[in-house]
Amino acid sequence: MNAFIKNRVEPVFRHIGGTYEIVPNEIVRFLSDKLKDDLTLAPRKAQTKTMNGADLSPQEIRNFLGGLPIDQNLVAKLIWPSYQSGISLPFYLFVENYDELWYPASDDLWITDQNMNWVLEVDHEENFTFFQF
Repeated sequence: MNAFIKNRVEPVFRHIGGTYEIVPNEIVRFLSDKLKDDLTLAPRKAQTKTMNGADLSPQEIRNFLGGLPIDQNLVAKLIWPSYQSGISLPFYLFVENYDELWYPASDDLWITDQNMNWVLEVDHEENFTFFQF
């Protein structure tokens, strides 16, 4: 795992007492390639929900994330493609701590599950886009 991401993730989980798993590098590479392809085709083949969070409160963003058709207890994979790093954790932990795990203006983050039926893309311009395939 990239040291920058590790230094961001570990304090969050020390504070909340939750757990996460590091996604192995070969899986991160596979998911990054697959998600890049899926996201290129997504606007033509997926149902989407989009929100720009730039002017929203953290609670409004949490409400949007919590309202997505994702089981909150589902173990999701968070992939930081530019850092080639990823973790797995229950989706509700991401919702509760998104603002500690993703930094606007510097991060792009892709979130999916093991079946990859959906992707939540959170980009550096504070766009939250949910694709359901």
